Amino acid sequence: MDIEHQERRRSSLYVRRQNNQRQPLQVKVDADNHASSSAELYSAQSFATCNELSSASSVRSSGVNTGYLSNSSRSCSDLMLSSNASDSSIDQKKPTFLKKLSKFVRGAQKQKVKQKQKQKLKQKPKKKNANDELDDLKMDVEYAEDMTYPPAEEEEEQRNDDDDDICDIYTPSTGNTPLIKRTTPLTTPQTLTSEMIEAMIGVDTFMSDYLRGLFEEEKMCNSMQWYRANRMQSFLERRDAMIDWLCTVGMSCELQRLTIYRAIYYFDKLCSIKEVHLAHLQIIAANCLLIAVKWTEKEEKVPSLYQLSKACNKKYTPHQLKSMEIRICELLAFQLKIVLPLDFIEYYIDEGCVFADDMLGHMTNLHLNAQSNVYMKKYVTFFLDIISQNYCFWQFLPSILGMAVIIASRRALKIEPYFSRKLVAVCKYEPTEILRCFTCVWTEFKHKFPNDASAAEMVQPHDLQQFM
Repeated sequence: MDIEHQERRRSSLYVRRQNNQRQPLQVKVDADNHASSSAELYSAQSFATCNELSSASSVRSSGVNTGYLSNSSRSCSDLMLSSNASDSSIDQKKPTFLKKLSKFVRGAQKQKVKQKQKQKLKQKPKKKNANDELDDLKMDVEYAEDMTYPPAEEEEEQRNDDDDDICDIYTPSTGNTPLIKRTTPLTTPQTLTSEMIEAMIGVDTFMSDYLRGLFEEEKMCNSMQWYRANRMQSFLERRDAMIDWLCTVGMSCELQRLTIYRAIYYFDKLCSIKEVHLAHLQIIAANCLLIAVKWTEKEEKVPSLYQLSKACNKKYTPHQLKSMEIRICELLAFQLKIVLPLDFIEYYIDEGCVFADDMLGHMTNLHLNAQSNVYMKKYVTFFLDIISQNYCFWQFLPSILGMAVIIASRRALKIEPYFSRKLVAVCKYEPTEILRCFTCVWTEFKHKFPNDASAAEMVQPHDLQQFM
């Protein structure tokens, strides 16, 4: 009786399933075709679940009236086997909506835990009694229950869900801005002294690096490489006229002294490495001045070829000046970067060439007087103008010539003593290395301005050898 009852319930379940289909699958079970009906009934049985059982009597009556079922169609054992097989197939192949449902449930649990944490943080701290501690204990228990981990068989699904949760992380790739939940604590203001700053970033070495760079440039390119001691007297006479012309044109164009000294360097070097026709020294001097202006001055200071032609009394056309400029650059091998004595002198003055123990008559503390460097620069320029008119000064290095000019300026200004041991620390040369160059500079000054030289010698008659 029980077996027959189960058979009726399963038959009625199949009939109800077929009636709910849009296009019901009509399966007639005959005793003659038992194998085919068993297969069809097995396929229909796979769609059944345990929750879809209803009363057997109503479904049984509808099945008998339609004539699609028979009591002797299948045995109970066949139905039980087909039922077990369908259940195992459902377990092996889990529907996708169940995965989505489990993912949704876990997400809801996480959201619930976050809300509880936020509420707990918002609550103001207060004194706890026995009831409060009991409530906290219950909340911790609930929190532990919410944070239950999935069983071992769902680890693979958890990994897939973790990949989907990556988009919730605040990263630039997802376009989200991270929430700043805390700020940097304020610190008490602290004044940094110069010693503290030097301890942090180190001592400033700009000036020493600049001087080192000047010495390196001096080794690579200096006037001693092309200087010729046995120059013809005829060239030296024409050279004096060209130097005067360069200075006159340079001053009329309001050029820097550095630009004029650079033009003289290019002119003397070109005339030393190349035999130049004396009748055409002016076009060479004009182009040397043009190259020096382009290297040193601003663009608005560069004279036009027409202005240079006019300065040469239109002896040369602008086209001739242009062609000669290219030729001069080729002869100089485009080595236009040079170091001059004025470069070293500017460094020496910036470092300080007037010291605390210097005296001018009865005046002391000359290093604190702003006019000391002003007069020092004027006398330095004066001595450089003197030595630029003499070709023989190219036999000295620019650094040695610069220190000799500093010492001569101090003596002409009547600063006592005109040589100080502190100059050695600034200029990096001993008196024995400067003696010959200083003697030539002072002799040239005494030759052109004997009265001023004699007045300075009356104050300090001893030579530089007395300081050795």
